[in-house]
Amino acid sequence: MDASFKVTVNGEEKTVTMYYGLLDVICKICGDMEGVFFLAVDHSLREEALRALLSTRDKTGKITEEFNAFSADLSPEDAGELLAWAGDHALDFFVRSTERAQKSGKRVEPNLQALQPT
Repeated sequence: MDASFKVTVNGEEKTVTMYYGLLDVICKICGDMEGVFFLAVDHSLREEALRALLSTRDKTGKITEEFNAFSADLSPEDAGELLAWAGDHALDFFVRSTERAQKSGKRVEPNLQALQPT
């Protein structure tokens, strides 16, 4: 999975890079693994995700120029591809996090069972 995605907005090529901070925002927008599947079809999630992905940010992650889908020249196809790319990153993060939690649970299970009352 590519760490960066190139998209044309207002006639200029923009590169969106999936750093942890942006991934965290996208995961918050999705909420959970199931939410990823609604990212492209739910208008509220889609609008919020595009704003997160295409707004200009400073080095602290604060938005300095907010993306507005109504005033931006962004094709529906490009928006869909960008959302799919971001959704793939979020889904991968959720799956890996779940796998790590399951491994941790299995590792500590004997200790937890020993603490159970007899």
